[in-house]
Amino acid sequence: MRKPAAAATALLLTALPLIGCGGDAVDKNAYVKAVSAVQAKTSGDAQKLSTEMQTAKTPKDIAEKLTELGTAVQSDADDLARIKAPEEVTQDHQQYVQLMRDFGSNLKDLAPQVEKATPTTVSNVLKKATGYTTTLSTKEAKLISDINAQLQK
Repeated sequence: MRKPAAAATALLLTALPLIGCGGDAVDKNAYVKAVSAVQAKTSGDAQKLSTEMQTAKTPKDIAEKLTELGTAVQSDADDLARIKAPEEVTQDHQQYVQLMRDFGSNLKDLAPQVEKATPTTVSNVLKKATGYTTTLSTKEAKLISDINAQLQK
C-alpha cells in the first residue's frame, strides 16, 4: 500500500514562487512577500505530510493524512484570502485562493473513501489525489504566471 501513497503524494504542492516586481514597489513587493510566505508554509506542510503518508500502515492512517493535508491547505487558502492583492491582480488572486480551497476540500472528501477501503480502492483514491494535484499544479502555474506578468507591467 505504501507505493501508491508515495506516488500520490510525490506531486503535492510544488508552489511556484512569485517573482519581485517594479512599479509600486511597496504594495507589489509586500504582496509578493506575503504570498510567498504562505506558499512556503503550504509546501512545508505538504512535504511533512507526504513523508508521513508514505509510512502510513493502514487505510485509516492514509485517510487521516489526507484530512490533515486538506485542512492545512484550506487554512493556507484562508491566509491567502487575507492578503490584500494589488488591484491589477485581484481577480487572479481570488481564483488562486479558490483553487487552493477546492484542492483542500477535494483531499478531505477523499479521506472517507480510504478509511475502510480495500487495497484496490485505496490505490484508486490515491490516483484521484494525484489527479487533483496535477490539476492544481497546472492551474497554479498559469495563475502565478499571469500574476507575475501583471505585477511586472
